[in-house]
Formats: sequence, structure tokens, C-alpha cells
Amino acid sequence: ENLKATIGGDIIITRLISRDGQLQPVLQSIEGLPQVTNIEKRRDSYYWIIVRRDGDKVIPEIVSLAERAGISIESINLKKPSLDDVYLHFTGRQIREVEESREAHGKARRMRGRMRR
Repeated sequence: ENLKATIGGDIIITRLISRDGQLQPVLQSIEGLPQVTNIEKRRDSYYWIIVRRDGDKVIPEIVSLAERAGISIESINLKKPSLDDVYLHFTGRQIREVEESREAHGKARRMRGRMRR
């Protein structure tokens, strides 16, 4: 639980779309909310909004800020952090990627061993 707390209380995952491509003003407004500790840009216009706690109470504020700025919210979800999220936050990789990489490395090593025989 302490590790999960290092990245914040909740994660709001949202996809923001702007006709003119100008998301920075609304992102700055969202980042200025007292509960928001960080915003991380992900691919395809997805953002992780890290909040201290009560993410369910922050969502209406985000929706309001986006509406006032003329930004469309294509999706918005509240997620409690998991150990996978903590790992991704600190390493930039998912645990599955590491496991798949180890598995591929092990297979390659076994194949090299067979070829030497």
C-alpha cells in the first residue's frame, strides 16, 4: 500500500480531444486543482491525472474545466493504483513486457544451447 501511495491516491485516465490541438490551457487548469499531483501524457491523447484522493470528486471538476475550454472528453475512468501501475510509473515498462522479454531471452538461450550440441 505504501508503494501505491507513492504515485497518488487515484488515477483518472482520460482521453482529451481538441479541434485546434490546444490542450495545454485545460491541462494547466486541471493541474492547478488542489487534489491533482501530476498529469502524465500517454499515447493517443490519453492522460493519467494523478490525484491525492477522492478521484470520484475530481472528475466533475475536470469535466467542467474541459467544457469551458471547448475540449471534448472521449473517455474518462477512475482507477485505484495497482502494483503494476507503480512499476510502470517508475520503469516506464509494464511487468508483462519484462516477463515476455525474459521468456524470449530464455528461449533464445535454450536454442543456442541446442545448436551447440
